[in-house]
Amino acid sequence: MRKASRFSLLFTVLILGLALAGTAQQKPTLKWTFEAESNLYAAPLVADVNPHPGLEIFISDSEARTLRCIGSDGTEIWNFRPAWTKRQTSAPAISLKTNQRKPTLAVVNSDGLLYAIDAANGTELWHKKLGGMEWCIPVWVDLNGDNYDELLVLSENGGLLALDASGTPLWTRDNTPDGEPIRVESPFTVADTDSDNIPEILAVASGGLLCLDSSGTVRWTYQPSHTIIGA
Repeated sequence: MRKASRFSLLFTVLILGLALAGTAQQKPTLKWTFEAESNLYAAPLVADVNPHPGLEIFISDSEARTLRCIGSDGTEIWNFRPAWTKRQTSAPAISLKTNQRKPTLAVVNSDGLLYAIDAANGTELWHKKLGGMEWCIPVWVDLNGDNYDELLVLSENGGLLALDASGTPLWTRDNTPDGEPIRVESPFTVADTDSDNIPEILAVASGGLLCLDSSGTVRWTYQPSHTIIGA
């Protein structure tokens, strides 16, 4: 394990063993620790993508500008350190059902770079230069009902972009029906809000609420008397 810098954050996993004996419970026991090189702002992502036993844990090592894959025993399986020029504050998103037929991570940086990564080994699949995306988390979702996931990414000034799993752009929505630019500075979500088995996209944009259909067409907007700034 590498030595930690003075800014290191101790990444600790506690495994809860709940063996009931009457009303008594065992105390949590420390199984292992992993020290990153810097602060961890984004939440970890957990998935099973590697032959290594157990689940893998993905963390964004912020000032080190590195994405790390940690095994269930606390050892680092791989790390991905691309040409990011700013700290890494966003968590990755994973799909286990892309048309590339491999578990795929998507992760963005506030410098505008989007990377797709083979989750099993940390190999870059492709990357694209988009607008600034600090704190943004991409979303994988099946937009067209083909049982494969597409990728949605929101940039702060470029609106919403949909891509297929190979990185080919499908559509972009960068303005509202009245021509106002879509500016988004918080995470977004997808859900089937009208029970037609097709997801809608919901985002806080330009101070209000925005709903798009799966092709990027604006379904409706809601602008309250006050500004919405949260997710």
